[in-house]
Amino acid sequence: MDDKQAIKVEELDTIKPSNSGEVLFPHTNQYSHIRNKIIRNQKFQKIKRELKKSKKKVNQERKQRGESKQPHTLETLRIKDETTVEDLNSEENSIVKHDLDSDEFKDFYSKTYEPKVLITFCDNPMKKTRIFGRELTRIIPNSMSVYRNRCGIKKMVKSAIKENYTDIIVINEHKKEPDGLLVIHLPEGPTAHFKLSNVKITTELRKNHKEINAQLTGGSIK
Repeated sequence: MDDKQAIKVEELDTIKPSNSGEVLFPHTNQYSHIRNKIIRNQKFQKIKRELKKSKKKVNQERKQRGESKQPHTLETLRIKDETTVEDLNSEENSIVKHDLDSDEFKDFYSKTYEPKVLITFCDNPMKKTRIFGRELTRIIPNSMSVYRNRCGIKKMVKSAIKENYTDIIVINEHKKEPDGLLVIHLPEGPTAHFKLSNVKITTELRKNHKEINAQLTGGSIK
């Protein structure tokens, strides 16, 4: 088998089957038979100019009709999700409405109460873990950071319910680094665990927390 036959075999192997049922042929250049490179390039540039003129003409006609070409954005290219619920009061969505009414976080999303969060640590937390808990109080509204003092989770939950806390966040650490968050929703749960990695506190970022807040909010430092 010579080189030309080998190339043809490789081209046939790269042809994929058609999904529409039509026969697919290899892509061929209509000017490939012209041996002169300069003439071949002139022919190609001529077609390119004609396509550009036709495109410009279509745009001008669209402007004369008062139509504007809609730009491609994420919203325009997004495929409509058939599972999206629009009207909850309709009969066909009665099951979805019942699930939302019986959801554990219904009161939270309807904002019928103000969250009160207790942030604590594992036993004998290191300095970085304590600073990380203090910085969480600046992020989470109406939160307070306290030491655990070797108190068990069940005992801590009972005490937090008596003090009208709505959530507990326990910061775990491994090798002197914060590595997880245990989030407990009171009084009946649920409970979730989130893994942390590469935690950076403000001192490691070499910035003051006021500077970071000013950059996020776009305000000035006071």
